Amino acid sequence: SVGKPIFHSQMRLINPETGKDVGANESGELLIWGPHVSAGYWRNPKATVETIHDGWFHTGDMARRDEDGFYFIVGRFKDMIKSGGENIYAAEVEKIFRDHPAVEDVALIGKPDPKWDEVGLMIVVLKPGQVATEDELLKFCDGKLARFKIPKQVIFADALPYSPYGKIEKVKLKEKYLK
Repeated sequence: SVGKPIFHSQMRLINPETGKDVGANESGELLIWGPHVSAGYWRNPKATVETIHDGWFHTGDMARRDEDGFYFIVGRFKDMIKSGGENIYAAEVEKIFRDHPAVEDVALIGKPDPKWDEVGLMIVVLKPGQVATEDELLKFCDGKLARFKIPKQVIFADALPYSPYGKIEKVKLKEKYLK
């Protein structure tokens, strides 16, 4: 949990497609309002217009709130894949792959597909000295993920690109693997 809103602040979760608030234990975009929230981005009016609406800061984080008012970050909306009308949240699928004993690091990206719009492409870094096959990793997901969430392809890599802030640079992965 990331906790509850601090004194003099508010948090809400909305469906980003409708703008309507979501209920307890439903995922939505996390919005924050309060005197501590920045009025905008320094010398970047475009980013300000994109993220701040009526004083509410749209974080881009996907979160859920439990019945006691505690918030939990689930992932990032920009990492969501839409496949056959279903939403696939990268963080959920990546967590399952990370649970495999041979896996060190993973990143899920959306791959264009003529039938489903997008399908999951998992890039996997194995632990030193470990061996795993694409089929083995996909079977590992059986019973842990809905069938539509299981990636359609696994690619093995030596390492994943990280930003100076410790975030996987998925744009670079898309540039490399979706040519």
